[in-house]
Amino acid sequence: MKKAIWAIAVAATLLCGSATGQDRSARIEKEITAVLDRLAAAALSNNVSAGGEIYDDRLQLTSQSGKVYSKTEALADLKNPFEIYRNDDLKFIHLSKSIVVVNYQNTRKRKTLDEARFRVTAVFRRTDGKWRIVSLQSSRIANQGM
Repeated sequence: MKKAIWAIAVAATLLCGSATGQDRSARIEKEITAVLDRLAAAALSNNVSAGGEIYDDRLQLTSQSGKVYSKTEALADLKNPFEIYRNDDLKFIHLSKSIVVVNYQNTRKRKTLDEARFRVTAVFRRTDGKWRIVSLQSSRIANQGM
């Protein structure tokens, strides 16, 4: 009888721990999605100061051409107007409580360029209670039969 009660207690603890982890992951994913929404809003409104809150000071942004940009250069790029800037199809990999990799599709259009789609991989790090992008790399999605 004691073994049965002990086994039930252990199982309940494991299930609750798993649910807590799932709840934490869902909360983190919601927080990071909100950061990406703020980045999209910053890109559409040329809001460099909002971008400054989102990009980590050590940012390494690698463009689809392979050029690596610093935070300063990435913020300067936000000054160029976007007509469309949308993120979707987010996929999360939780490496720890403070580091998350997010892969997503980004659709963007500048006033002087055609609309294009990119697959983006971003590394987020939680510092001082805020999620910031430490590294970001984008690859243009080729038109497949379009």
